[in-house]
Amino acid sequence: MAFRRLAPPLSRAARTFGESEHGVKFNSSVPNPIPLPDEVDTRENEIVAPEFTNRNPLNLERLAIARKDLGWKTSWPKRDYWYRLRFEKTQKHVKGYIEHCSGHIVVSASTHEWAIKKHLYKTTGVAACENVGRVLAQRCLEAGINFVDDRATIPWEKRGEGLKRFKQAMTEGGVELKELERIYDKYGNKKLPREVQPQKPAVLSLEDSQSHTALNT
Repeated sequence: MAFRRLAPPLSRAARTFGESEHGVKFNSSVPNPIPLPDEVDTRENEIVAPEFTNRNPLNLERLAIARKDLGWKTSWPKRDYWYRLRFEKTQKHVKGYIEHCSGHIVVSASTHEWAIKKHLYKTTGVAACENVGRVLAQRCLEAGINFVDDRATIPWEKRGEGLKRFKQAMTEGGVELKELERIYDKYGNKKLPREVQPQKPAVLSLEDSQSHTALNT
């Protein structure tokens, strides 16, 4: 009945629009899957690849999920790291570099480089150590390394002023001298944090159960 009431007005409106100069053009809300001749076919971009290739090997390390080499409790230096900061000082030069857990040197800075050496009065002084640390920190940030492990320092070298200024320059440059704690899943060997561990059901004693029953009754 409602459609019959609206039929005459709709027919008059259709005749009115048909007699007008511009006419009426109806567009569908559903997109046309077939592109026009002058359009670029972008339907291939919507297809999800069946296989995913991780082109950034640093992704798992930045997420603190990558594995660390464990089982070296009696050896020094420890090998449970992703990136380790090393500092070497000889009689003529100073060198700082970042060593990956695979053994490769990924970032380095040394007074052997003329770009650093030409600004120094002495290549083994405290100023040289500080500037090498500053350059190394900048290169670490450019390489995407924000956290490094510095436990490989020889104990009797920690008191040296050059090493202190070197580490201070690294920290001021934006590099943390402590790596993130690795995140383990529920099947890992290490215990999860307290807030992540599954809570065990509480076991009530006989007295607690009797008092609980009395309160309910």
